[in-house]
Amino acid sequence: MINRILVATDGSPHAGRALSLATDLAKGVGAGLSIAHVLLHGRPSLELQRMAEVEHMISHARASSDGARGDVPVTMVDVLREADKAARMSAVITAIGEKVLGDAKRYAVSVGIDDVTTHMCAGDVADEILEVAEADDVDMIVVGCRGLGRLRSAVLGSVSHKVAQHAPCSVTIVK
Repeated sequence: MINRILVATDGSPHAGRALSLATDLAKGVGAGLSIAHVLLHGRPSLELQRMAEVEHMISHARASSDGARGDVPVTMVDVLREADKAARMSAVITAIGEKVLGDAKRYAVSVGIDDVTTHMCAGDVADEILEVAEADDVDMIVVGCRGLGRLRSAVLGSVSHKVAQHAPCSVTIVK
């Protein structure tokens, strides 16, 4: 029996189709709906952290920044300016995420889903979707397919593929 469905959305057309299917399914079986959006910024994935450690990228970056370089801020004003720019960008990304989630929730409620929860996350997209699935004890995950080409998918992997591989429940990938 399906009691709760998770749909991941980024506001794209594929995510919109995933939301439509997820709401149809939830309404049809009387399930609750969890909606997740992963922000474009956040902690790097565990794989990237491990790669950076193995390749000694972190220690190399620290060593190369010890001397004065043209691309490294040299005054406190430069440091503060960069921090302010990063804070503004973070606020914009968060506002976009809130809009994407708000729109998705309004749609779900408008088609008759009563039990809707939203989650805004930051980090590796697939990992965050899987964490929400576990936390909400979902019975199904619905994600959009990004339509990556065969070579690019093999090199980078895809969110939908990783979710399908590691999910503790059924996964539907919407084209």
